Amino acid sequence: MEFVDLIFRKQVTQGAIQLFSSLDAKSAEATIFRVLKDIRDKDTAAKRHGQSYKVDENHLKRLRKSMEQVSGVGHWRDFCRNHVERILVNEWSLLEDEFGLQFIEVPEGGVSEWNETPLRWKDMVQLMGERGLRGPDAMILNLFSKAKFPLLITSDGDFESCLPEVFDSTERAVYLLQ
Repeated sequence: MEFVDLIFRKQVTQGAIQLFSSLDAKSAEATIFRVLKDIRDKDTAAKRHGQSYKVDENHLKRLRKSMEQVSGVGHWRDFCRNHVERILVNEWSLLEDEFGLQFIEVPEGGVSEWNETPLRWKDMVQLMGERGLRGPDAMILNLFSKAKFPLLITSDGDFESCLPEVFDSTERAVYLLQ
């Protein structure tokens, strides 16, 4: 989930930059223009330092809100269809095929071929409280802590800092995408 979210945020960033470069500052709606310009400027600054910029949750919400306020929900959906959907779906399909990715579905207290001990919601909630993690992060960490997988690939630095305390084994690792 983290990985597809990373692709999504990168595609929104690229779409915002493309849209910004097609706008005329004099005729564009000021709020949308400012949000798009800010995204473009952050991407440019990141490239100067040899880094990759992806919109954060704050920019994503601001962009969606400004498009919806000016032109309605349809404008945001058109933006997503034109700049995100096709590439995101294609990338995900390639990843699924190439790496054999599958969603793991295990009901409360259940086990599967992928996990060693039962999954419990209370364990996830405890991780949220102890580590200050948001729900989705705690769900992923709880699943990983019960799973047979030796590697977690993520773009979220929160996992890296809490894993040494969660696992006794040196057979688990986190690969942090940046």
